[in-house]
Amino acid sequence: QYTETQKYGVKVIADNNVVIIRGYGGTGKSSTVAGLLSCLGEDYYFHQCALSGKASVNLTDITGQDGKTIHRLLKYKPGEGFTINEKNRLRTNMVILDEGSMVDIELASHLFEAIPTGAKLVILGDTNQLEAIGAGNLLLDMIDSGFIPVVTFNEIHRQGAKSGIIPFSIEIANGRCKYKQT
Repeated sequence: QYTETQKYGVKVIADNNVVIIRGYGGTGKSSTVAGLLSCLGEDYYFHQCALSGKASVNLTDITGQDGKTIHRLLKYKPGEGFTINEKNRLRTNMVILDEGSMVDIELASHLFEAIPTGAKLVILGDTNQLEAIGAGNLLLDMIDSGFIPVVTFNEIHRQGAKSGIIPFSIEIANGRCKYKQT
């Protein structure tokens, strides 16, 4: 069952070429994208990637399609750089980028240059997650620009809601840290 916010997120992705879906962990960002992907025909090509291998595996688990690190997607070769680039672009209709807050400006630039004109870019991220190690604050800067549609998810769906970790992290992010002093 998709929430009204998730359904709205799918509509915003369908209506725009660049979209940011943001929310805490477990709010349904990746599963919303999986729902969208399940509606697409076989002739619609997409790639999904993330900064880390763990997040790319998570995309694979959720969508059933191959998730890659950004470096693997762009076929990075040490000493040569990215072989998928502005001169040799991805063959795709859409690129899904997870962990958008953790990607620095330089790596994002390489990814964006490799996306063909007219293809969609969907960036998933948590603005309270770790920022990029390199220069820039890509996700927040894109949100603050006011030019890119942003859909915010704030309802927890994942089994993590019962674990206590995700709700506790949300409380901290909202300045409502409750802890027991000993």
